[in-house]
Amino acid sequence: MIDQDATLYEITEKNPETIPVFSSNGFPHMADPAKRSSIGKTISLKTALLLKQINPEAFVRLWKSRSVEPGRIGTSSGTVR
Repeated sequence: MIDQDATLYEITEKNPETIPVFSSNGFPHMADPAKRSSIGKTISLKTALLLKQINPEAFVRLWKSRSVEPGRIGTSSGTVR
């Protein structure tokens, strides 16, 4: 289960395969470690998706479809709206 109240930083630290998914879906700063550490600690997944008007269920499906195994991602990061 994905905790939508977790910060983007917490999510990317536990699931680095999400970084390309975030960066190709309206969160390019998540590809930068310094910005991910500062900005990512201040916003939850739920709030970030709401601000970008991204459907949370669709985003989670994309994330899961790109996750081959922990720490790895498929060949394409994909996009969702």
